Amino acid sequence: KIFNYKKNIGERGNLNNLLRKCKTDFFCWLGDDDYLHKDFFKILISQFKNNNSLVASYSNYSRAHLKSKQASCKHIHFDQENFLLGFSSKELRLIGTFGIIKKKYLKKIGGINKTGKSFKDKGRITHHYPYCDTLIPIMLSKYGEISWINNRLVHLNTDKSSVSGKTNEYDAYISSENYLLNSLKNN
Repeated sequence: KIFNYKKNIGERGNLNNLLRKCKTDFFCWLGDDDYLHKDFFKILISQFKNNNSLVASYSNYSRAHLKSKQASCKHIHFDQENFLLGFSSKELRLIGTFGIIKKKYLKKIGGINKTGKSFKDKGRITHHYPYCDTLIPIMLSKYGEISWINNRLVHLNTDKSSVSGKTNEYDAYISSENYLLNSLKNN
């Protein structure tokens, strides 16, 4: 289905609206300028088959062209403590919105949270918050295990035209980093 809005509701509003409309048990977002490996869903959804404690399944990502062959790396399942240690040390590279996530837990954490000041585009607020995706797996980890595979099943577009390619909006980054650190202290 395609949903168009008469008024721009921003990235966060759009992503959370899609979550509200979801009628399946699993959920995944994808940016309009990013790409998934052809076996992304098959590989990540397989982790849920015999594991009721799993809340989300993620993979590594790249900023280069994806290889077309099927991934063959082993999935690793993490409890909250080990996931947080690996994720915060950057040993586990993932993008919080680009995984297969059990919808009921994603709704429990409120979907995409506002994390500070938004990026701006030509002086206008975009409603895209730095690190809002980083908070998702951290918050999900308190409800169960996180699965991760060290294979690049996601391609993140970081050219200058993408929101991910913006690097000079330090005010938005700093306010979001402070929000993220305070959220971790409170959880």
